[in-house]
Amino acid sequence: LGNSIYRYLHLLYHPDEVRVCVPLLHHVFVRVFDASGEPHIRPYTPCCIEFESADRQKSEATVNSLDLLVKVYELGCVSTILDKLRPGDNLQVSLPVGNMFPSVLLGCPGGFDEDSLRPWRYIYMLAGGSGITPFLRVLLLNSHFSSIDEKKTATAPKLRLLWFNRTLDDIVLEDELSQYASRLHPRLIVQHILSENDSADSLKRPKILNGCLTEDLVRSFISPEQSSPQPDANLWMICGPRGFNTAAVG
Repeated sequence: LGNSIYRYLHLLYHPDEVRVCVPLLHHVFVRVFDASGEPHIRPYTPCCIEFESADRQKSEATVNSLDLLVKVYELGCVSTILDKLRPGDNLQVSLPVGNMFPSVLLGCPGGFDEDSLRPWRYIYMLAGGSGITPFLRVLLLNSHFSSIDEKKTATAPKLRLLWFNRTLDDIVLEDELSQYASRLHPRLIVQHILSENDSADSLKRPKILNGCLTEDLVRSFISPEQSSPQPDANLWMICGPRGFNTAAVG
């Protein structure tokens, strides 16, 4: 991914050993070993960065492979090891884990229709840093359903993504997300928020704001016409570091 601090890993399961399909909104644990042989484990959410594809296979982690977007930290014991992986290296990955069921997005409440999205009016996604990864598959899945049925385009949920980072260098796939949002506008709106104003260039870019996660900021992102009298018409999803998640629900 160029000079980004993120790395994109394409992992292939051995066809003779195991095939695991990771459901939407689920993650896996990756175990690596340092130079002294000590194991280290971190969770990662499979994702897809091919936004222009409308193939549903791309929105689901297939049974043959996993794609991971890894943010590399200077002192991160797991991410620095993953950063050094080379083609042919082996990696230990757990079975899927998750607290949210895909049915929160797929099908109707109480139904089994997996070829449609639940009738949310708006889906709001608050992402902190690498917490963007679960939402990449949500964006692509929504595009898939609307592309295969024009009737579903009119009723498809409107997507609003607020992505919080510290600096411009922490943003990955900015151009790809921007182009994808432009193609789906106004159904999809992406807004970047930076907590540190480290570049005058960020002030000149309309899709980048400076600030932190606050109730006032989030409310300003929801225009009056987006509010719904039905309390269950909108879905809010949050993913990020523990402090970010606590602030978002508090």
